Amino acid sequence: MGRGAPAVAAALLERALDEPPAVEGRGALLLELASARAAAGRPEAIATFERALADVNEPARRAEAWGGLSRLLYARGEFTAAVTAGARGRAELPEDNPLAERLLAVELTAAFSVPELAADAIERLDALVGAAPTEPSLLAMLCTHQAARVIEIEQVPELARRAVAADPLINPESHGIPLIYVAGALNLVGESVLAEQLIDRGLQRATELGDPLAEVNVRSVRAWCRIFRGRLTLASEDLDAMLAAGELGWRSIDALCAMPLIVLRLEQGDLDGARDALRRAPAGAQVGRAWFTGAVALAVGDAAAALTAFEAAGAELEGGLGVVNPGVLPWRSSAAIAAAQLGELEHARSLAAIGVQHARRAKGPRALGIALRASGLVNDSPQLLEQSVAVLEGSPARVELARSLTFLGIAQRRAGHSPPA
Repeated sequence: MGRGAPAVAAALLERALDEPPAVEGRGALLLELASARAAAGRPEAIATFERALADVNEPARRAEAWGGLSRLLYARGEFTAAVTAGARGRAELPEDNPLAERLLAVELTAAFSVPELAADAIERLDALVGAAPTEPSLLAMLCTHQAARVIEIEQVPELARRAVAADPLINPESHGIPLIYVAGALNLVGESVLAEQLIDRGLQRATELGDPLAEVNVRSVRAWCRIFRGRLTLASEDLDAMLAAGELGWRSIDALCAMPLIVLRLEQGDLDGARDALRRAPAGAQVGRAWFTGAVALAVGDAAAALTAFEAAGAELEGGLGVVNPGVLPWRSSAAIAAAQLGELEHARSLAAIGVQHARRAKGPRALGIALRASGLVNDSPQLLEQSVAVLEGSPARVELARSLTFLGIAQRRAGHSPPA
């Protein structure tokens, strides 16, 4: 399907509805129209799915409609309603129906953004560890689940390969959301080059389909990959394209774009731009938002506000979601720096030490390099800074390597040693 084809299909189906079909055919036509509008990124697809559900009686078609509605409610930031829609779709089907696993993935995707539902979603995914689900979108979720919670984390690259073995996980129904999970998991285990390769394939497919929501979702992860690898100009191009897509009216676009944009602006020294990006982030739409609030506060010199925000992020990530991989957000390392700036050295060193332990367990070189650097700074230890550099030299995390080299050079000059050439 070429670019613009979903919009053309929607226009043709709208004309068909202007010539009222037989009653028995109206539901099917509405469902086709809803799917075409969804593929074209048009928010009115939500109301069309709801109209279709009033006219469609066949369980599989109803399940399909509930699934489409759930995905779009998620994109609009209505997470509880998205969970309910996904669950109602599964209820239409027998448990052994292949579509049931796909709808479970849709339901769980939204559940992680609802604090009171997240614990149940975690338990369901815990039960799937080692069970080898066959549905690629569920495998994609399992990738991130295991990587974020550091459960059999060595399996993540293989799970990722299986998830994308038959398809780059881009289709008119999923809008690229499963690929976000796969690429995000690969970033957590230090495979950002492979993640970006998969994302490039996915973006090509999204462009072929003419699916603007998929393009936005895929670009969001590619921007992160590029930031991690120090390719800041290219990351900026992806984020600019996402900002331009904001005219579509989907709340998820601001949420997806704001977080990498904050980090990019901070890397560029643009504090006003970082503040503006933070204001764009809808409250409650992104897990870990408090960490980004802390990053901006630390950059402007408000260490007290930064420490409060970083520790709030930790409470959400670890206390609420069981996310212990510091590669998701290095809240302890960041909090250690803020605490040290406040003169709370004992607290800072404790945070940094635990951060290193968690990073070693997670086995991601970027996260470990960040944790060792923070520990080196709060303990005034050039040796730990040298370890940070050594870890990062073997990873694609070029920005973090440059940062650790800078701090190592400063520490060596203070100690009266010349930094290596």
